[in-house]
Amino acid sequence: MTGLDRPWQNAEWVVVDVEGNGRQPPDLLEAACLPIDRGQPGILQTWLVRPPRLITGLATRIHGISNPDVTAAPPVAAIATEIQAALAGRIVVGHQVHVDLSVLARELRGWAAPQRLDTLRLAKAVWPGLPSYRLDALVQHAGIQPTHGATGRRHRAGYDTALTAALFLALAETAGDNLTAAELISLAHPPASSPRTRAGNGRLF
Repeated sequence: MTGLDRPWQNAEWVVVDVEGNGRQPPDLLEAACLPIDRGQPGILQTWLVRPPRLITGLATRIHGISNPDVTAAPPVAAIATEIQAALAGRIVVGHQVHVDLSVLARELRGWAAPQRLDTLRLAKAVWPGLPSYRLDALVQHAGIQPTHGATGRRHRAGYDTALTAALFLALAETAGDNLTAAELISLAHPPASSPRTRAGNGRLF
């Protein structure tokens, strides 16, 4: 289980990021998951997906994935079980995580996150008054690097997941070692109004 009543270091987290094909709504193109247990990151997993609709030119310019790159990739139905296994029973963490969850919930039929934490909202609580809460700006503010198995470039799912994981750990440690997972989540509790799918860190969906 997710262990909400435990110290946050003892809860089971998974940091996620997805990339889309630029359509509306977006089809899943790439996904990555990085588990965090006992406050330490585990093994990064990534999946490249062949979407049912072509990737737009604008999306390719952002993440660098072209239609020829996914010709031999499996459709999402072939790897959905693997992705769900990586997510199962864990608190899902992401930067503007509602974007990732909207794609995953649509593509992974029957799956829903038991709990979620948005690093953008947590950053606003832990580091109030910053000029920007874009992922790049927060990483620069914290002075962190995308370790934990990250390769590639910004706006690829694996790289951005590792970057977000480093940010999450920096935020959680700043928030306090004595917080439970539930208390950490409550710091980033979303407002009652519905989130927008296009928001301030430049995500393309």
